[in-house]
Amino acid sequence: MSIRKGIVLFLVLALVVALALTGCTPEKKSSKVRLWEVTHSIFYAPQYAAIYEGYFEEAASMLTCIMVVAQIRL
Repeated sequence: MSIRKGIVLFLVLALVVALALTGCTPEKKSSKVRLWEVTHSIFYAPQYAAIYEGYFEEAASMLTCIMVVAQIRL
């Protein structure tokens, strides 16, 4: 039973260390984000407000909105 506890403890500690080290990567200054929209809808209102208010500019990211036309073939 103690071997099993030791293995579980080792795996938990390895997971905690791995998760802690993934947060230590250097920050990127800018990133490009492509936003593909199928349709304009009221449900996108918070997103449009964030773009209008400049929240994406504060995060130093470049945002490109692309309107995509969905085609359904039967």
